Amino acid sequence: MIIVRLAGGLGNQLFQYAFGRALAHRHNVPLKLDLHVLEGRNYDQTMTARAYALDLFGLPVPFATPAEVAPYVPFVTKPSTFLPAQYGHRLLRKVSRSLNPRYVVEKDAARFDAGVLLTAPSHCYVAGYWQSERYFLPIQQELRSELRVVTPLTGPAIALAEHINTVEAVCVHVRRTDFLTDVHQTTLTPAQIRQGVQVLIRRGVKPVLFVFSDDIDWCRRQVRVNDAPVHYVSEEAVGGNVGVHFQLMMGCRHFINSVSTFSWWAAWLSKHPTQLVFHPPHRRSSDWAAQHWITLTDA
Repeated sequence: MIIVRLAGGLGNQLFQYAFGRALAHRHNVPLKLDLHVLEGRNYDQTMTARAYALDLFGLPVPFATPAEVAPYVPFVTKPSTFLPAQYGHRLLRKVSRSLNPRYVVEKDAARFDAGVLLTAPSHCYVAGYWQSERYFLPIQQELRSELRVVTPLTGPAIALAEHINTVEAVCVHVRRTDFLTDVHQTTLTPAQIRQGVQVLIRRGVKPVLFVFSDDIDWCRRQVRVNDAPVHYVSEEAVGGNVGVHFQLMMGCRHFINSVSTFSWWAAWLSKHPTQLVFHPPHRRSSDWAAQHWITLTDA
């Protein structure tokens, strides 16, 4: 059995699931998902608790029980508010992890590790982010078949999805808030968006831009393109449910994305036959982008 630890938002959870799925497929063993970090039972406080997001796809994958996780993560079933005990638990976890050959941890989040798929045992616990499609290319068709959104759109989102489907829609995803203060990240600039639009036009596309962002007001002021209509997809228009925004993004034919796992997966799962995907350079990783994606100049 492979147990994969889920942490982070939708995009990160999808990478973790895809890696676990590929490893389970390789060994022909069951896959289970560990939610203890998402549920806030991460006592070393290295990660923020987030909600389980893969229910968007209705995956028939069972959750690991605390008893199944406990051999890999000591004290997962024993929360403590006593500070010295928390420090002791943290130390014991580190020692236990380092000595357990069945605890597979990602060595370098910025690099694809070809060896891990070959050396990971058939029964193990895996922890990491695994942000490269090279981990799961052998099962990409199975993943695309499994990762189908099961929650139907409602209200104004239906009309917007129909509009997206009738034009050469370009998803523009501008992630700002936390990226503005993270030295390891880069935001998508207006100049890069215009650069991507120009490439699309030169290739015969008549782009219609649909802008998704965590700072849509900034986009209304700054994202202006003379050569293409622009629609700003706000929470006021379609609501704040991230699953709705993800579905609408997936409906687009082309993508001009931030270096974001959220829009990474929207583009990867969209897979239009003539799809073009643009993104800024990743500050640390050379393995982050999928095959045939186009890096924008660092403008």
